[in-house]
Amino acid sequence: MQNKKKKIFIKNKYLNNNGATMIVAIIMIAILMIMTFSLMLVTYTLYASSNKKAASERNSVAANSLSLALEKELTAEDAIDNSWLWKYLRCNILQNETWPYYDSEYSGHTEDDAFRYFKLKYNKNYPLNGIDIDGFPGDVTLCMYWTPPAEASYNGRDLSGLSISEKTNIELCIEIICDTGSQSYTVKDTYEISISELMLEIDSDQRMKKKLDAFRTDKNKSLYNPMNLNINSMERWNINHISRE
Repeated sequence: MQNKKKKIFIKNKYLNNNGATMIVAIIMIAILMIMTFSLMLVTYTLYASSNKKAASERNSVAANSLSLALEKELTAEDAIDNSWLWKYLRCNILQNETWPYYDSEYSGHTEDDAFRYFKLKYNKNYPLNGIDIDGFPGDVTLCMYWTPPAEASYNGRDLSGLSISEKTNIELCIEIICDTGSQSYTVKDTYEISISELMLEIDSDQRMKKKLDAFRTDKNKSLYNPMNLNINSMERWNINHISRE
């Protein structure tokens, strides 16, 4: 009888040990699973962080490079011959009915009225064979708006009828916005447009007037003057870069 009890006791002891071993095994598996998922989460976080950093750097480089390129284009002496953007600005700024100046305090001159947005895309024919440009952001947008001279207060008035001296030193703001994934980077350039009267007794001014008059009959004018707006061809416009931020 005692031997039988001893055998039962030993058997139960083994059964109890087997149960404890299973619990320990389950706990160990759970710990391993938690560690595995934690490592996966850390790896994904590092991967996402690396991608965000790369995208942010790509946007920064692209925005600053484009900013410098636009400055060079708009301030060049031959901009009237080689820059479609310069021609667009020349034909559309001071055209209050189509592009009002920005003044947040007056109706008709708020962001919705004065901000112009343009999507930029690279030419897939360059480089040859449609090869993508390495590092080009997912989306590039130009936001442009202009304001009257800082020292003047026009209270929402139309500026097109003002004299040259009254409307000179216009401020032009161009924001370059580069987006890639969830990352965005913006560079804001401020330009000053100085306006003076052409002196036709000067040969260079005569040539300038002929070029401005040719805007009316240019076969490509729809690219920079889609509304066929009239401009004063007796005005010389110089665009100067003021600041970058």
